[in-house]
Amino acid sequence: MATLREVTLDDYENVMAVLLRNGLSRRPQEDWARMISENPLRSEGRKAIPAGWVLAADSGQVVGHLGNIPVAYRLAGKSYTAMVASSWAVDPGFRNQSLFLLTQYFGQREADLFINTTATAEAGRVFAAFGAKQIPLAHYDRPLFWITHHAGFVASVLRSRGLGAVDFLKFPLGLATALVDGVRHWSGVRSGSGICQAIEAFDARFDGLGQAFGERSDRLLAFRNCQWLNWHFGDRLRREEVWGFTASKESRLEGYVLVQRRDSKLLGLRRAQIVDLQLRCDDERVVMELGAAVIQRCRQDRIHLLEASGFSVSKRRSLELLRPWQRRWPAFPACYKAKAPGLAAALEKQEAWDCCQFDGDASL
Repeated sequence: MATLREVTLDDYENVMAVLLRNGLSRRPQEDWARMISENPLRSEGRKAIPAGWVLAADSGQVVGHLGNIPVAYRLAGKSYTAMVASSWAVDPGFRNQSLFLLTQYFGQREADLFINTTATAEAGRVFAAFGAKQIPLAHYDRPLFWITHHAGFVASVLRSRGLGAVDFLKFPLGLATALVDGVRHWSGVRSGSGICQAIEAFDARFDGLGQAFGERSDRLLAFRNCQWLNWHFGDRLRREEVWGFTASKESRLEGYVLVQRRDSKLLGLRRAQIVDLQLRCDDERVVMELGAAVIQRCRQDRIHLLEASGFSVSKRRSLELLRPWQRRWPAFPACYKAKAPGLAAALEKQEAWDCCQFDGDASL
């Protein structure tokens, strides 16, 4: 029988060990500790919010983990506290006790909303048993993608099918793929208007744009001022693991896009993911400029594949003007449970959602 307790910073090595044993990735200790200790809600005095829970065997070994990330959201002029589920992993011999972790998670009194955007099929069923629903964006499990280096992309596909020995085929097949892409799936849009600039830091302009987001009453949005953006991306922006562009008109920030690297070393795939795309107002021209700037950067950096998942219906339509391909994930990954009075009804509407990799733990 395992013992349930809250996570502490001293649990780092044991937590990473249980994640690795269960197929999840390890993250640097500094990033993990900063995510917990520098979370803006905890910094503002809400230190009692758990960082998560672990199951510890009689020997003291951590055999299960569920992370808990508090995030501030806003909808219709009201602020809400969302608890993001992260890194749920339990060793096989203790999975009959894994529901104890979720009981703690869904029992939090300070929560207005619970969000998980990286749920497997099994996790989705378990979360549904606790009353969670799929986020009402029907396209969330159908990410868009652009092939930005055809030979490299084809080589990774060959490896995924156990055909690495015929790697020499990547050049003729890459050329063929590029020709098909050029004829059917690439609009030729290029960023040339001068409104896009590389993001070097999250400065005061992002506070102004974050304030504009807060004035919108129609969508649930996580806070995106300098404090929250620096907590979420700051260190990785400086290490160039995350990069992006702003779009400005007459010195006013109209929007931005952020991209993270998510390579597959096993397949030799150099992959980038659009993890956030925000606009002062819905403008397909700004989306296309930002999207084209990202595609151009991926081509320059010889990144094989660019991917985008989620976003509102209007942003999705704008991104589709850049002629992407589509694929389907094996399971719908995004679910939520609203607890605050009145919030559940509001979130049943598709128009209330602009969920992306920024939400949940996919980009943390």
